[in-house]
Amino acid sequence: MAARGVLFICCSMPEAQAMRRQALAERRTVSAYVLSILFRTIPLEERIFILKDFKHSRRALTRPRTAVLVRCSTEEAKRIRAAAERHGETISAYVLLRLRHDWEAHRLRPVSGKSEA
Repeated sequence: MAARGVLFICCSMPEAQAMRRQALAERRTVSAYVLSILFRTIPLEERIFILKDFKHSRRALTRPRTAVLVRCSTEEAKRIRAAAERHGETISAYVLLRLRHDWEAHRLRPVSGKSEA
């Protein structure tokens, strides 16, 4: 069996809920959903990334925080870590950035714990 890797993604409760909701909607595991988003862009980044000082602005941490465990192959984990490093981000920040871009593209937003009544 192939060696397995894991990524521990620290995120807000609404972000974790959005990941789970979207994974369920796509009939995927959370890991498969997150990896499908990441590997839409990582292969392209690996070929054309040349801006060495490229940094995204840091977002203020929202509370409460939680974490999502993403299971992947060791090769996938290595590529995700390298992509995060190229962007000067933590793995969690890089993964959440990619997810937010996808949510924005689909006009999906994490749902806050507040009622909409």
